[in-house]
Amino acid sequence: MKRLALFILLAALPAVAFGSQHYIVVTTHPFDEAVQRLPREDFDPAVRAAMRVRPFQVINGFDAELSDDQVKRMLASGEVEDIEPVVERHVMNDSITAGQQTTPWGISGVHAPDVWPVTRGAALNGSGPIHVAVIDTGVDYHSPELQAVYKGGHNFITGSDDPLDDFGHGTHVSGIIAAADDRQGVVGVAPAVDLFALKVLDQCGSGSSANVIHAIDWIVAKKQAIGGNWVANLSLGSDTPSTTEQTAFQNGIAAGIIFCAASGNSFDPTNPSDGLAFPAGYPGVMSVGAIDDTNTVADFSQRGTGLSVVAPGVAVLSTIVSASVSTDDGRVFSSVLPSITTSGGNTLCPTAPQVTSAAVFCGFGKTAADFPASVNGRIALISRGNSQGTGTLSTKAGSTQVTGTGTSFLNDIHAGDSLTVCGQGSLQVSLVSSNTALTLSSQTPATSTASSQNYAVGVTFVTKAKNAKAAGASAVIVYNHDVCGGVATSITPSLTVTSAADVPPFTFISEDDGLSLRNTPNAVLSLGFGLETWQLESGTSMATPHATAVTALAWAVAPNASPSDVQNAVINNATDLGTAGVDTVYGHGLVNALAAAKQLNPAAFGAPATPPPQTGRIPGRRGH
Repeated sequence: MKRLALFILLAALPAVAFGSQHYIVVTTHPFDEAVQRLPREDFDPAVRAAMRVRPFQVINGFDAELSDDQVKRMLASGEVEDIEPVVERHVMNDSITAGQQTTPWGISGVHAPDVWPVTRGAALNGSGPIHVAVIDTGVDYHSPELQAVYKGGHNFITGSDDPLDDFGHGTHVSGIIAAADDRQGVVGVAPAVDLFALKVLDQCGSGSSANVIHAIDWIVAKKQAIGGNWVANLSLGSDTPSTTEQTAFQNGIAAGIIFCAASGNSFDPTNPSDGLAFPAGYPGVMSVGAIDDTNTVADFSQRGTGLSVVAPGVAVLSTIVSASVSTDDGRVFSSVLPSITTSGGNTLCPTAPQVTSAAVFCGFGKTAADFPASVNGRIALISRGNSQGTGTLSTKAGSTQVTGTGTSFLNDIHAGDSLTVCGQGSLQVSLVSSNTALTLSSQTPATSTASSQNYAVGVTFVTKAKNAKAAGASAVIVYNHDVCGGVATSITPSLTVTSAADVPPFTFISEDDGLSLRNTPNAVLSLGFGLETWQLESGTSMATPHATAVTALAWAVAPNASPSDVQNAVINNATDLGTAGVDTVYGHGLVNALAAAKQLNPAAFGAPATPPPQTGRIPGRRGH
């Protein structure tokens, strides 16, 4: 049925360039036939190019940039079944914790090592590895942990076959699935699978339902081309469903693909029936929640009717790639790119700066006087804050935390923000715009709350950046934005500008790294993206690849099993947690690679078949 309510939505949705908007158009016939039945004026070659039409294969239809008039004409054509605006898809806002290089606890938690004596992801019948497609931000295929398993992919942001990760999320997910078993770094759940990267999310971790559908198209086509068994990982989503996207998943499932998707990180205890994110909430998709190392559900993990399983998703160590600052003497520091918002409310996605130059220290960057003439054409190294003091200042998720003693002036503080002293000492915090002072006593930690109006003044990051640009700096590094000694990557600072041209390339590093650069003023610095390391992260984004890789391991043990048999084995053989039986918090329980594999092929383990537990519900379907 044609969506008559669409025109009501048009007024509520943000306008885009040239009065057009990004839509998914569902047609009665396949694309090549449908275009013959659609308004000719809209499919003239020049017009079609401007519309950025991309046909789908897994469903009849295409996505395109359409004006209101084009939407009306297409709905009136008799060929169009439905038109819906694309829905945002994004990474699940995973929290990040500084950590050490240790053995990931989730590996043994899902009993992967118990299956490794039989297989680590290669099919027992000799047909080759199980194919795992990671639909995410791409992958760092240069990483020594992932080089051997990476077999290709596609970038739906640029339209190229280069899905190199420029955000880091997809690389972390990929490491959980298949990091090399090479006695270095970390090891994945199934280190012998073949890994394909489908980049549908940009350098800010955002994308659309249209690109997710195109990724499903890609997998179906690749499966037809090279064969094999395919499992897809989606550590992404939002709380907005899409009828068209759901149809694409159903068609992908019918084509023999198993989909595992994150249940979401936005559980609200005041509204526990809120349900799952999408695509995890679609029928037939294996939805995955997160637990910690005590087998307790994570506070953020979305739950509800239809949750399939849970998996390790708190403090999970895996591969990561990030922005970096390196020196010509061999040092490499992790850095963080800011989130940039224009005064009109549009969020921009800055790419990692590609700048090589000597750095010049420019104090707090408050005025032109802080910038020596020698900074022209070089990198400006600037300290956060706007006065000399002994405090370490930072902002994270509405909370500003302070270390040390003395008097410091904070910017970007808002009414209701929590101020915390980390460590011993007394520190007076002056909220600049109102001259209201809060004295925090010697406690660990001490807290107080701002009670006046918006205090967003002081020397903002934008002011520092504009001053640096006026002085001719080629880039800006701001240091000292970590929280109580935490790593720089635990924070995403924000800049609000009129346009991206207002500021030069901009990145942030920690206090210790900034001081290290100040102590070597003659070093030549290179700003870029590609620091390969390991990092602890938490989220259902981390839980999902555990379930994906367990599914791949189980399928490798029984490569002739049907996709539904494999998915049922993984779900029905999960280790029960919480309330006995299937529930809305843990689903069927914690995925168990050994139990699922033994159910599918007991002879491979020298054991008789074990009947799966009775659940009374069809796996992958929403209960009632």
